[in-house]
Amino acid sequence: MKDNGIKHSIQILEYAFRLLEDKSNEGLQKLSKLRKPDNVIHLKHLDNDDEFGKNTLMACQGIPSLILLSLTVEQTLKLIIKQETKKEYRIHGLKDLFEKLPAVCQGEISNQVMADIKIDFETFKEKLKENNLVFINWRYFYENQNPNIAGVEFLHIFYKRLKDKIKTNAEY
Repeated sequence: MKDNGIKHSIQILEYAFRLLEDKSNEGLQKLSKLRKPDNVIHLKHLDNDDEFGKNTLMACQGIPSLILLSLTVEQTLKLIIKQETKKEYRIHGLKDLFEKLPAVCQGEISNQVMADIKIDFETFKEKLKENNLVFINWRYFYENQNPNIAGVEFLHIFYKRLKDKIKTNAEY
């Protein structure tokens, strides 16, 4: 696929995950207001049939939003790899893809992410490993015996910094 096609698909995925995330947050806020007296909502509450109906559905959109966010990060990494190395990879692991970037590019991105969320390099590597297979694991979250883990804040910041690295047509 040409770089412009990949860029366009990234824009579409970003729009979709942001839209779903907004709806999910709106649903969670409304649910928390309805669940008196403590106003606390846990994911375990979302699979129950209850009187909250639409708000529960909106809150459940958080999982598809997370999947799309992770896919967007994956596609952005693949585009940067292609721009930097002229190589293409058909893998999903975010950590695995990040390690395909040139060391200088890895350093620039990791330094920016670490500064944004105030973590050290070891924590950055842990978070990258923790989020490596979010796209794979959360697509079939109901099949997983172990609890799925995802760092939404990390993925957002990581994506923001990756997006900053995408070259425009004039640059390559």
